Amino acid sequence: MRFLAKSALTLACGLWCTLGTLSAALQVASYDANANERLNGSANFIGAGYDWSGVGQTSDGRWVTMISDEYFISVGHYHPVAGTDNVRFYLSDSLSGGFEDYTVDTSFGIQLMTDQGLSDIWIGRLTSSISSNITTYEIFNPLANPNILEGEDVFVVGNSGQGSYQNFRVGTNVLDLDDGILGVAERSVSVVNGWSATAIYDADVLYDTFFQSGDSGAPTFIINNGVLELVGVHSVAGTITLPGGDEQVSIDSLVSGYRQEILGIITPVPEPGSVVLVLGASAILALRRRRLKTA
Repeated sequence: MRFLAKSALTLACGLWCTLGTLSAALQVASYDANANERLNGSANFIGAGYDWSGVGQTSDGRWVTMISDEYFISVGHYHPVAGTDNVRFYLSDSLSGGFEDYTVDTSFGIQLMTDQGLSDIWIGRLTSSISSNITTYEIFNPLANPNILEGEDVFVVGNSGQGSYQNFRVGTNVLDLDDGILGVAERSVSVVNGWSATAIYDADVLYDTFFQSGDSGAPTFIINNGVLELVGVHSVAGTITLPGGDEQVSIDSLVSGYRQEILGIITPVPEPGSVVLVLGASAILALRRRRLKTA
């Protein structure tokens, strides 16, 4: 995974909007069904040994990643429909291992604000807490310096083009900031406002990935202390022209860059009406940034 300089991020807004509307399969270099499909029940699955049960989908392929027993992360342009969509979580790496379904709460939904406007990070809630059969994920803490992610291996989750709920393809990438100044180190103005991670697809790297329609909102994970931790969610994919020719690129909205803001939003507080809650959360984030800038 190579990251691009800021000048390379002028992508058409149409790319953002089309990522989640169809159900093409995540492109994986040297794809192997036994290695890359979680729900095949294969011992050769590249994610074997890690707990994927907290990543769920709706029947139309909208992704959620649980960050508490009620709250989840998705993307603003293709998140589950509150009160309509059921989310299914498979409990093991096989279709025969059982699943649990939950409903998205109608009274809560926040598209995260950044100092450059709305990001593509969307925070939702289920109508009830998940059971102990389903895991939740910590958001990777960059310790105020996202550059520490450089050179780290990550898992990339995406659609596998199967039937309803049964989509769970996994590839890998390596975070590498050497080829660009943007990566996860800066906040950039692009089709993804705020912190973003941009990767060039390399078909010669085993299991390297390129986002496709249907992958919007699926997570990117890093392994930290032996467990999966959330780094980003998939937002944009497309082709850009660089001096060396056209390149296929994928962009994650970097959830880790807003870890403290997100944890502040999902911390239990007395709950007002949903409209007031959304406006209040936005005001809190704006006030926090003003204080940081004046400190």
